[in-house]
Amino acid sequence: MTKNKLLNIAIIACKSLRILWVFIFAVSTLFFIHFQINKDFYKDMEVKFNDPSGFSIGKTETLLTQKPKEGKETLSLKQITTTSLYINYSKFTAILLFYFLSLKEFQKIIESVKHLKTFQQDNVNSFRRIGKYAFIIFIVSSFTFMTYLDATSSGFQISFTPLILMLLAFIMAEIFKEGNNLKQENDLTI
Repeated sequence: MTKNKLLNIAIIACKSLRILWVFIFAVSTLFFIHFQINKDFYKDMEVKFNDPSGFSIGKTETLLTQKPKEGKETLSLKQITTTSLYINYSKFTAILLFYFLSLKEFQKIIESVKHLKTFQQDNVNSFRRIGKYAFIIFIVSSFTFMTYLDATSSGFQISFTPLILMLLAFIMAEIFKEGNNLKQENDLTI
């Protein structure tokens, strides 16, 4: 076992982020439940439709059946339909889950490197799982659909971040696979 401070910091960061993901899930679930019980609490909060930002491309369309006040595309949170709320809560929960699972796999890889078991088949499998999780995150986060009492907003947005993470994970899986093959050949020659 190595006493690399950077690996220890990375393990602590993974654990902390996983705790943060659980906390975000708990808060969002409480919000979801409270919203179901008391929609009037959210009547003054508005939803604004902005252009996608960040490292992504896409298109979002908003169909309003009533003209919004002062020409703004804002709607009250109270106007969100129950179906839309459940769909978006499920989407958000799925994204959190797959980020959580990715962090768990990454932590396993770091711990195996710390214990000097770097080029193991388990690490190859972990990187492949991270790649699959990133692809699922990409698919789930690409579509948006919100329905309100008087409006519908839907869109498709390609976020390159999960795609890049997926590509890097699969590349690392192949690198670790080759390292595992070289290690096995080396073990046979000794």
